[in-house]
Amino acid sequence: MGTIVMSGPQNVSLDGVIQDPDGKEAFRLGGWFVESGGKDLEEWNKVALADALGAEAWLLGRRSYEFFGIRWGPRSGELADRLNSMPKYVVSSTLVEPDWNNTTVLEGDVVEEVTNLKRELDGEIVIPASYQLGRTLIEHDLVDELELFIHPLIIGSGRGISGLAFGDAALTPKHAAVIRRNGNYYLKDLGSIYGIHYKGMQIDNKRIDDGDVFQIGGHQIRFTFRTGG
Repeated sequence: MGTIVMSGPQNVSLDGVIQDPDGKEAFRLGGWFVESGGKDLEEWNKVALADALGAEAWLLGRRSYEFFGIRWGPRSGELADRLNSMPKYVVSSTLVEPDWNNTTVLEGDVVEEVTNLKRELDGEIVIPASYQLGRTLIEHDLVDELELFIHPLIIGSGRGISGLAFGDAALTPKHAAVIRRNGNYYLKDLGSIYGIHYKGMQIDNKRIDDGDVFQIGGHQIRFTFRTGG
């Protein structure tokens, strides 16, 4: 049985925005991923490589599939070689001849197709970007883990991770918040239905350390911080 993990890494700003990190969607506040740049991108690449090496396959929506295919298909190197060779599954009812190596098109009902994929594969099935696909799978309880790579940037507006609802225990600004205090970041429970748990204990307010994993409802959320800025 496979495990579906939204990662790859899954980029999110400190205030929860996931929209247009690379500026390709013409969002007026897009491009925030590369704003700080510098050595931090080296750390991101290390996380991306670790995710790719540990994944059994990638699962993508069509737009994300085309973006990554154009970006990585012509490249070489450790990360590019892994992405180009690994099994990839793209959810699309219109894609007929995929041009990225080792790609399978899932053209039927997305919930049924992904349910079958989880049964057929072992290991992690990673969803990079593809947040609309991710939202659909979360609504049908098919996502097992959400790994957030948090960038220390405040965007102010845009589609956010708050749109990804975990059943009744939705992670929204009404349920939980990431708060900065004295140079540290804290996860604060604002009244979530099932509470927030860390290492088996319910918490109201905890400092977030790199790699911390919190349980909200039936899902795990891992925080990975960029350093510097």
